[in-house]
Amino acid sequence: MYSSFDRSVLDHLRASLGDESGAFARRVISIFRRQGHELMDDLERAARDRDQPALVLAAHTLKGSSGSVGGQQLTHLCEQLELWEDGSEADLAPLVGSVRAEIEVLDRELESYL
Repeated sequence: MYSSFDRSVLDHLRASLGDESGAFARRVISIFRRQGHELMDDLERAARDRDQPALVLAAHTLKGSSGSVGGQQLTHLCEQLELWEDGSEADLAPLVGSVRAEIEVLDRELESYL
Protein backbone atom coordinates (compact mmCIF):
# COMPACT_ATOMS: atom_id res chain seq x y z
CA MET A 1 0.00 0.00 0.00
CA TYR A 2 1.30 3.40 -0.92
CA SER A 3 0.69 6.51 1.13
CA SER A 4 -1.78 8.98 -0.33
CA PHE A 5 0.57 11.94 -0.14
CA ASP A 6 4.34 12.20 0.00
CA ARG A 7 4.89 15.79 1.01
CA SER A 8 8.64 15.45 0.41
CA VAL A 9 7.93 15.73 -3.35
CA LEU A 10 6.58 19.26 -2.96
CA ASP A 11 9.15 20.08 -0.28
CA HIS A 12 11.91 19.09 -2.70
CA LEU A 13 10.33 21.13 -5.50
CA ARG A 14 10.11 24.16 -3.25
CA ALA A 15 13.71 23.78 -2.06
CA SER A 16 15.11 23.30 -5.55
CA LEU A 17 13.30 26.42 -6.81
CA GLY A 18 13.91 28.54 -3.72
CA ASP A 19 10.16 28.79 -3.23
CA GLU A 20 10.31 30.00 0.37
CA SER A 21 6.92 31.69 0.22
CA GLY A 22 5.26 28.59 -1.23
CA ALA A 23 3.72 30.61 -4.08
CA PHE A 24 4.94 28.23 -6.77
CA ALA A 25 3.84 25.16 -4.83
CA ARG A 26 0.38 26.69 -4.36
CA ARG A 27 0.18 27.28 -8.12
CA VAL A 28 1.20 23.69 -8.90
CA ILE A 29 -1.37 22.37 -6.42
CA SER A 30 -4.08 24.62 -7.83
CA ILE A 31 -3.39 23.43 -11.36
CA PHE A 32 -3.37 19.79 -10.26
CA ARG A 33 -6.63 20.13 -8.36
CA ARG A 34 -8.40 21.67 -11.35
CA GLN A 35 -6.92 19.41 -14.02
CA GLY A 36 -7.08 16.32 -11.82
CA HIS A 37 -10.84 16.57 -11.53
CA GLU A 38 -11.18 17.19 -15.27
CA LEU A 39 -9.04 14.11 -15.96
CA MET A 40 -11.13 12.12 -13.49
CA ASP A 41 -14.25 13.02 -15.45
CA ASP A 42 -12.49 11.93 -18.67
CA LEU A 43 -11.43 8.69 -17.01
CA GLU A 44 -14.94 7.88 -15.81
CA ARG A 45 -16.42 8.63 -19.22
CA ALA A 46 -13.82 6.47 -20.97
CA ALA A 47 -14.41 3.60 -18.54
CA ARG A 48 -18.17 3.82 -18.98
CA ASP A 49 -17.75 3.83 -22.77
CA ARG A 50 -15.01 1.17 -22.58
CA ASP A 51 -12.87 3.47 -24.71
CA GLN A 52 -9.42 1.99 -24.16
CA PRO A 53 -7.33 4.71 -25.87
CA ALA A 54 -9.14 7.50 -23.99
CA LEU A 55 -8.93 5.60 -20.70
CA VAL A 56 -5.22 4.95 -21.04
CA LEU A 57 -4.54 8.57 -22.02
CA ALA A 58 -6.50 9.96 -19.06
CA ALA A 59 -4.90 7.45 -16.66
CA HIS A 60 -1.42 8.21 -17.96
CA THR A 61 -1.90 11.98 -17.73
CA LEU A 62 -3.41 11.76 -14.24
CA LYS A 63 -0.56 9.46 -13.18
CA GLY A 64 2.04 12.03 -14.20
CA SER A 65 0.16 14.91 -12.63
CA SER A 66 -0.39 13.12 -9.35
CA GLY A 67 3.25 12.06 -9.21
CA SER A 68 4.36 15.67 -9.56
CA VAL A 69 2.49 16.63 -6.38
CA GLY A 70 3.38 13.51 -4.37
CA GLY A 71 0.20 11.49 -4.91
CA GLN A 72 1.75 8.04 -4.54
CA GLN A 73 -1.41 5.95 -4.19
CA LEU A 74 -3.18 7.79 -7.02
CA THR A 75 -0.13 7.27 -9.23
CA HIS A 76 -0.18 3.54 -8.44
CA LEU A 77 -3.90 3.22 -9.20
CA CYS A 78 -3.48 5.03 -12.53
CA GLU A 79 -0.65 2.66 -13.43
CA GLN A 80 -3.09 -0.22 -12.97
CA LEU A 81 -5.63 1.46 -15.27
CA GLU A 82 -2.97 1.97 -17.93
CA LEU A 83 -2.68 -1.82 -18.18
CA TRP A 84 -6.32 -2.31 -19.15
CA GLU A 85 -6.56 -3.89 -22.57
CA ASP A 86 -9.26 -3.21 -25.12
CA GLY A 87 -11.68 -6.11 -25.29
CA SER A 88 -11.01 -7.11 -21.70
CA GLU A 89 -14.07 -8.17 -19.77
CA ALA A 90 -12.59 -6.73 -16.59
CA ASP A 91 -14.96 -4.61 -14.56
CA LEU A 92 -13.38 -1.18 -14.45
CA ALA A 93 -15.89 0.30 -12.01
CA PRO A 94 -14.14 -0.76 -8.77
CA LEU A 95 -10.75 0.54 -9.90
CA VAL A 96 -12.19 3.77 -11.28
CA GLY A 97 -14.10 4.19 -8.01
CA SER A 98 -10.83 3.76 -6.10
CA VAL A 99 -9.22 6.42 -8.28
CA ARG A 100 -12.14 8.79 -7.60
CA ALA A 101 -11.87 8.17 -3.84
CA GLU A 102 -8.11 8.62 -3.87
CA ILE A 103 -8.23 11.89 -5.79
CA GLU A 104 -10.54 13.20 -3.05
CA VAL A 105 -8.11 12.05 -0.34
CA LEU A 106 -5.19 13.65 -2.16
CA ASP A 107 -7.20 16.82 -2.63
CA ARG A 108 -7.67 17.11 1.15
CA GLU A 109 -4.00 16.34 1.79
CA LEU A 110 -2.92 19.02 -0.67
CA GLU A 111 -5.30 21.51 0.93
CA SER A 112 -3.65 20.87 4.29
CA TYR A 113 -0.19 21.27 2.72
CA LEU A 114 -1.01 24.83 1.77
